[in-house]
Amino acid sequence: MKNRIITLCMLPCIILMVQTSRAQLQHTHLFAEISGYRHTLFQENSFFDGEIGIGFLTNFWISPEVGFSYSFGGLEEITTIDPLAPNLATKSILKTTYRAQLLTLSPKITIGKNSDDLWWVIQPKFLTGNLTVKRDDLSLSNTEDHYRATSKENNSYLSFFTLSVGLEGYPFESEKISLAFFIKYTTMQLNDKFNFPDTPNIDVSTPTLGIGFRVCFSPFKK
Repeated sequence: MKNRIITLCMLPCIILMVQTSRAQLQHTHLFAEISGYRHTLFQENSFFDGEIGIGFLTNFWISPEVGFSYSFGGLEEITTIDPLAPNLATKSILKTTYRAQLLTLSPKITIGKNSDDLWWVIQPKFLTGNLTVKRDDLSLSNTEDHYRATSKENNSYLSFFTLSVGLEGYPFESEKISLAFFIKYTTMQLNDKFNFPDTPNIDVSTPTLGIGFRVCFSPFKK
């Protein structure tokens, strides 16, 4: 009898918690974002990253987000010419690439969302995770009849911030999907990460500007 009374007393609280959870789900979104950063020392003058994640409390002017980002890029190849060889043969080719798997944490700040279908977004973001830098060296052997390939990898941790400023809006009548375009700045610094023992140092400062495009999907929104 006592257990039944306790259950009956707790039932309104359970119902309230379920209703609250359902209401909060309406203000949860999934997102996917791609970004490219301009840098003339990288191949194609750029390096890139992609991100997927989830945001909460999207009905407020500030919404916490958590995600996973994959960043990648490669420096322009460094080619050395042998001036004494016939036809100025290539003596060595040095190729350096990186990839990073990163956890992202950020507050998404919206301005003017309640009054318009297009609003401003400001988003500082903290990224941290694993970085892998790979260096491939293709050099002419002493006999000068074939090339010898050697590879080195360096694994380390990486943490940095980005800042995005842009516009977001609903492209359709439904508010389940929103699109955003950003101007971005990254503080990611790979200068010392590109250098290996017993190999020539590479001096590259990587903080730079870029652009980003994002799609948000709110599956539980009415």
